[in-house]
Amino acid sequence: MLPSGDRLALRQTTQKVRLVLLPSGGGGARVLDEWKDIPGFLKLPATDATGRHIFYRRGDGWARLDLKTGKRTAFSLPADSTQPGVVYTW
Repeated sequence: MLPSGDRLALRQTTQKVRLVLLPSGGGGARVLDEWKDIPGFLKLPATDATGRHIFYRRGDGWARLDLKTGKRTAFSLPADSTQPGVVYTW
């Protein structure tokens, strides 16, 4: 859940994953990102303290999504390859 009360959801079908924003005030869900992934590697997203950025595992790497602009950037974390289940919080 984001500080605004909005919620994030991950939906996986076959090998396709969608990161979705569910507004707290109702209305339609908004797809933030979509990618193909290997079943079993899906990890829940985390948000920064402001609730503006979402951090999540995307395929074989990590992504940072700016909720205001919709811009996604890839990055790596030190434990990426040895600890894929590690959840980082900011």
